[in-house]
Amino acid sequence: MPSFNRLNTPKAILASLLLSSSPMYLHAAPSATGTDQLIVKFDDQFANGRFEADRLSQAAGVPMSFLRETANGRLIFQLDELKSPNQAKGLAKALSKIEGISHAEPDIHMVPFALPNDPLLQDYQWHYFGPNSSPSEPGGLNATQAWENLDGSYQKAVVAILDTGSTDHSDLNANTIPGYDMISYVDIANDGNGRDSDPSDPGDNTDPTQRSSWHGTHVAGTVGAVTNNGNGLAGVGYDRVQLMHVRVLGVGGGTYSDIADAIHWATDNGANVINMSLGGSSSCDPNSSMQAAINYAVSNNVSVVVSAGNSNTNTANFTPASCSNVINVAAVNRSGGKANYSNYGDLVDVAAPGGEGSSSNSTYVISTYNDGVTSPGNEGYVGMVGTSMAAPHISGLAALLYSENTGITPAEIEQLIKENSRSFPATCNGCGTGIADAHLAMQSLPTGTPTDPEPTLQPPNAPTFLSPSAEAGNVSLSWIDVDTEEWYELQVSKKARGKKWGAYSELLNADNSQISADITDFTHSPSDGTYKYRLRASNSAGSSEWVLSEQISVDSSSTDDGSDDSGNTKCHPKRGC
Repeated sequence: MPSFNRLNTPKAILASLLLSSSPMYLHAAPSATGTDQLIVKFDDQFANGRFEADRLSQAAGVPMSFLRETANGRLIFQLDELKSPNQAKGLAKALSKIEGISHAEPDIHMVPFALPNDPLLQDYQWHYFGPNSSPSEPGGLNATQAWENLDGSYQKAVVAILDTGSTDHSDLNANTIPGYDMISYVDIANDGNGRDSDPSDPGDNTDPTQRSSWHGTHVAGTVGAVTNNGNGLAGVGYDRVQLMHVRVLGVGGGTYSDIADAIHWATDNGANVINMSLGGSSSCDPNSSMQAAINYAVSNNVSVVVSAGNSNTNTANFTPASCSNVINVAAVNRSGGKANYSNYGDLVDVAAPGGEGSSSNSTYVISTYNDGVTSPGNEGYVGMVGTSMAAPHISGLAALLYSENTGITPAEIEQLIKENSRSFPATCNGCGTGIADAHLAMQSLPTGTPTDPEPTLQPPNAPTFLSPSAEAGNVSLSWIDVDTEEWYELQVSKKARGKKWGAYSELLNADNSQISADITDFTHSPSDGTYKYRLRASNSAGSSEWVLSEQISVDSSSTDDGSDDSGNTKCHPKRGC
């Protein structure tokens, strides 16, 4: 059974907390409360604002009034109520499709933007900046620019950290949710028992001369450290992330079977993204339990992010890096070239910051840590290098994308990240499509109101109270209307001799068309006999269940309705009903 190990080089230098102030920038992020104004550009530069306000109100179904004209000839309209940032974007998009309008956009609020006030961010977390930020970082994720455009409309994403487990840390606790200890072997678990609901990391080393890795704590900080709390550092997910620790690595690593089971558990317990900064030196068999577990996760709309490996060789010889349906992440250094340890090859999808070097925090990936040796000690922060550090950058980005659009699929997340990666500024052969860029990926996410999606058309409910009445050879049918129907299907069956009924046949309008949605009555002129009817509502999404009428007799020589005073159908003494 292959053994799995964490994929990092734990050259740890504890970083001190530097309480420097963050520089201020102006950014155009909508406030959490949204806006009640839209800026509209018309094809006609002499458009009348008050007239257009009435036209747009009717077309959009949203009351609005004209405010003023801008210096460049665009008109500002005020809505009757405050709209969330995503609602305002969706409304502007709808207005842009109206004839005579070339562009519409929310009149968003401009606020002073400060980098998050986490004191280690500016001076140590180089890996969150990008080539066009300050400071300029060619090998960074460009997360800080992506954060500038975040607003208050989002859904939190759950990222499962399949690793060594969790430790108590003030920069993690608020974003951590219950997880599980999936290690089934007591000697590996190092906590006195096997599997249980406590994913705490007791330490993965029993030798007092060697420090435990606290690997899961470090990985978790990159994905989702509590951000803008004036403490420590920031996480890529910017507090849109919930961290679910699923413990699979202990003393000496972990087992194939435990990790596969952990993927299932995370999937079944609400994970949206699974991060596996771990690996073993074996190629992933398409029929293996590991591949089956990954397929299960992806088929349930869970993205699986893995490390390429730290052996400076082809990633095809490592699992889960060589499995299908994963986002395989190589590592780049601060200059944007391949980190000297990173695996590479055709199976690598994209690269992210992993750090490089032997003695300087300035080239490491800084994250949360614990200073304990064989058991947990005090919380802290440390620099590490490895593809283990690169993968959680991508998991955090995947979580950000999901938080903006909960309907996005793992394939779409992978495509967005890869298609919007930056070209390598230094040599990185076999490192995938480029360096992941959080800002470009988020900017390319489809617009609209992803956390409040357009309702999907459903088949209509069944109509009710299908009532027939007979008079002078005619049967009059009526029913109560339903919502979302586009037409009705009405069918009739005639009773044959004895108790047998004939097959149903469809009734149409005189012009052989379907009964339209605005009709709730129908007249049928059959031959004498006994009939029953059935009706259902239909639209392009499907049909309701059939509604059945009571049977009714038709006698063209009679002027009554075929029923006695009690409402029961009258039957012929010889012919029957």
